Amino acid sequence: MPIKTTTVTEYECDLCASEIKEGQVFTGAKMTMWRDRDVEARIDVTMTLTIDYVTDKGVVCKRCAAIRLREIADATDKEYWA
Repeated sequence: MPIKTTTVTEYECDLCASEIKEGQVFTGAKMTMWRDRDVEARIDVTMTLTIDYVTDKGVVCKRCAAIRLREIADATDKEYWA
């Protein structure tokens, strides 16, 4: 009988403490603004959670990332329209 090895990777959001699947981890977003022949204008958004005295990179779920990005966008709007 052959030996079968299975690896299971579990994630927990460091902001809301929810157990999440790999596909629910926010890894970034890219948005193409325009293209012209061989030139492309693109916005790349990433999020890094840094916690003092913790050596590994923080994990943020897509839901928490959306909430924080919305807060940043709202604050930027207020600054712009002030």
